[in-house]
Amino acid sequence: MQTVIQGKEIETTYSVKVLRDDAGKIKSKPELITAEKIIKWTDLFPAIDGEVKYNSTSSTSWLTFHTTNKINISADEEVEIVDQIYRADINTLQLHTNKVVVDTPMNKTESETELKIVLAEYNRTVIESDEKMSAYCKLNGLDIETVDIDDLKKVLELETFEVPLMVKDLWHFPMYASGSLLIQN
Repeated sequence: MQTVIQGKEIETTYSVKVLRDDAGKIKSKPELITAEKIIKWTDLFPAIDGEVKYNSTSSTSWLTFHTTNKINISADEEVEIVDQIYRADINTLQLHTNKVVVDTPMNKTESETELKIVLAEYNRTVIESDEKMSAYCKLNGLDIETVDIDDLKKVLELETFEVPLMVKDLWHFPMYASGSLLIQN
């Protein structure tokens, strides 16, 4: 019997996921999603006579729920065996690994362009509906179509979180009628 170690050739299809309400307004942040499809399995090496031994696992736990077989295909690259197929007609064991030999992107450029367009629309919708975000962007000269909404939300959460603490702490000090503090040592 011979053993053949194979890697996969895949096609990665890119698309943009956008959720809209009945009025066509974007409901959540758009995202780029991918789907992989295996096109074919390619031999990584010439066929090996006999069986291949798997790497031993060094585990401190005596209880293992899921074991994966792994082999080294070079001095510094370990791959996982994802499938084993015995072909009786040719007396060969085919070991399919998680090694990606070729990755062909499909619609990547178009999807990235579409993502930029719908992200700009999403940003505009979110920022224009939130006075704090809109004011912050105008004050700091940020382009609402390209600003990272997640970073903007974090910055505004920090600012709104710190202000109540500072105001609360100020009530411990006597104040003048003008609003300035009187701090005594």
